[in-house]
Amino acid sequence: MMADDKKNEGLFGDLNDAKDLIFNYVKQETFEPLKQLKNHLIFGSLGAICVSIGMVFLSLSFLRLLQEETSIFHGNLNFIPYLIVLVIDTVVLAILTAISYKNIFKSKENL
Repeated sequence: MMADDKKNEGLFGDLNDAKDLIFNYVKQETFEPLKQLKNHLIFGSLGAICVSIGMVFLSLSFLRLLQEETSIFHGNLNFIPYLIVLVIDTVVLAILTAISYKNIFKSKENL
């Protein structure tokens, strides 16, 4: 009778070990990457906000420079500094987007 109990305990022990192994594997493969993703999203969002604020300040300062320090853009040509700043901002945005996509696709290739 004792031998049967030890045999059953061994079987239940193995089942509990298998259950624990599966639980730990699922935890490792799902929760850990989600925690890392959360950190990437937080720091990426903060970085994007900081870059955006900096870009706004740089654009405004360059617009102010064009309006105040140049005498070319007075009268009928007062809209040209706005166009210049718009074009520069568009080019910078396109460059940053291209760099971002290049890094995203490079990181996907490494997986």
